[in-house]
Amino acid sequence: MAQNTYQRQLVGQQSGVQVNIPYDRTERLLQETGDQTFATVGMFTRGRIDKPMLVAASKMNRYLGEPQSLRKTQAASTYLQMFEAFNRGAAAAVVMRLASETASNKWILLSHAADNQISLVETVPNTGDWLMAVKLADCINAGVWVSFEKGKSNTEINLVVRERKTNSRGVEVGTGEVLYTVTGSTDVDATDDLNQSYFIADVAQRYYGDWLSIEVNPTANAVLPDDALFTVKQAQAVVPYTDAGVLADTQYVAAANHIGNTSLQYRYIMSDTNNVALVFALTQVAIAQNRRMYQAIDGTLSPEAAIAWKNQFEIDDQEAMYVGWLWSPIQRQDPTYKNGIVLMSSVGQKIGLACARNATYNAYGMPALQQPIAGRDYQLIGTKFNQTQYPNDLELAQLAEAKINPCLYQEYHDTSGYVWADSLSGANKSGISKLESAAEIAIWFQHYFGRYAKSVLQKPMTDAIRAMEDQLQRVCEWAQASDWLVPSASLDGAAFGYVVRPNERYPDDEMDVTINLAINGVVRRIFIDSNMYSID
Repeated sequence: MAQNTYQRQLVGQQSGVQVNIPYDRTERLLQETGDQTFATVGMFTRGRIDKPMLVAASKMNRYLGEPQSLRKTQAASTYLQMFEAFNRGAAAAVVMRLASETASNKWILLSHAADNQISLVETVPNTGDWLMAVKLADCINAGVWVSFEKGKSNTEINLVVRERKTNSRGVEVGTGEVLYTVTGSTDVDATDDLNQSYFIADVAQRYYGDWLSIEVNPTANAVLPDDALFTVKQAQAVVPYTDAGVLADTQYVAAANHIGNTSLQYRYIMSDTNNVALVFALTQVAIAQNRRMYQAIDGTLSPEAAIAWKNQFEIDDQEAMYVGWLWSPIQRQDPTYKNGIVLMSSVGQKIGLACARNATYNAYGMPALQQPIAGRDYQLIGTKFNQTQYPNDLELAQLAEAKINPCLYQEYHDTSGYVWADSLSGANKSGISKLESAAEIAIWFQHYFGRYAKSVLQKPMTDAIRAMEDQLQRVCEWAQASDWLVPSASLDGAAFGYVVRPNERYPDDEMDVTINLAINGVVRRIFIDSNMYSID
């Protein structure tokens, strides 16, 4: 007998009771990991070079290596800025590692040869006495310790890849942290207890994706049982990745394009480089992908020189709202302690605080985007501060006109510290879009409704219009309740407005959506008058 006396579906004119699946009609904004994530391009001592990688705050050393000395290369500053971004609240970073044209990541080859059983090759051989080849996507400058060992059967191999480690005498000991460990068969038809493929290449892909690639000689299964190779474990240190080349502008631009084309989500783009080609390429990515970018300007430059450097980038006046420019003439202790007291940008802390703000949201699921990361409540943290330049009033006015936000020492009624003294978006406009917070809110609306609009594609025109209008009304009301939007005389006292209708010229398959937003402003300038009166 059936569990219930009713059914999920009645057929035709069948008599009975149909009970439909319950439908949840409540709707909330879901937080995205990308809201607390930023993207960047940089030079590191490890990390894949073929595509961007997602690096969690707790995995920075594992995927990017150790911090490097700024005395060797200023490119090491990107690592320091990432470190600060994570310390101030960023959850993860989408990272594209720079590599020259001559960079080479070789296969680790295990052979049946009597000597030189572990070697490096550019490509996997088509013929020969090799057993298997392994390729690591990590591209670790220092190399790795790799070991191969026969398993429980004549076809089973244990592969272990470790960090290199030496003892007090500088001798390799092969006991470093395990990066990869795989046990599998050289037989392509082998299966495990769950009837899954036990072929070692499939096992590696199952657990490590494309970070670890394995190729096996088709004849390995027949050769291995009688091979003396596996009477003892084969292990040694190898350096598969090398890059002795010089970076050209084409590599910088290609790296930026990788950031633009990845499916890994991020809200901000962080740039701490002086390379003009990379900076311009990243600005184009920010504009095309609807992301907010923060660019550091060298703090050793004078205000006049900082303005000149920034002005070499020709960006449309309105599109410039996507790029915030930060000038920080401040020395402080390197937080990784790899360097001493050095002049460092503040772009990492700025982005980290923005990510932390985005992680805190109200009952509508909306963060406080109306609050820019600037002023008294957002101070730079660190030790041994030393401001190297003190711009005068005229220079501060010139920086504001150039839409550059300085990070400087400021005093308040109850505290003092180093803060971002302005919050201009970068737009060369006199209206609301010149404000950093307005740019963030506008970008948020474009991102949200750009994605929502895709969900109404291929629906009847009337259904699509109704759905879009309902969602616009709902989200805009939430935005107004969250103080993102405020009533405006330009909208006849309303905080928002919208028009959704079929396109006049192509009404059959095109829909036009116009959204009008009265965005909350930010106090940048205050004028105080005082009146005095006598006793009579």
